[in-house]
Amino acid sequence: MVDMPQVQSIRRMRQEGCSVTKVACAHRLSRPTVRKCIDKDDFNLGPPGGRAHARRGQAARRSPLTGLCPPWGLALSWRQTAR
Repeated sequence: MVDMPQVQSIRRMRQEGCSVTKVACAHRLSRPTVRKCIDKDDFNLGPPGGRAHARRGQAARRSPLTGLCPPWGLALSWRQTAR
């Protein structure tokens, strides 16, 4: 995880003309992580898929397969072997 002082240092090094590879080595990060730190403007946004948490009072989403799959104990006993 990259904290804000480290992001500021990454951006400063890049503005001074250092390559992405050199910045990544200096901070012991991967190049894609350094590129994300340089490109991202607002670190306060939520996840890209939408809301981070469900509203209070809403039931958690369930898989459509819930209830169709038997418990593991029963699933293991169903297996038949050839004689």
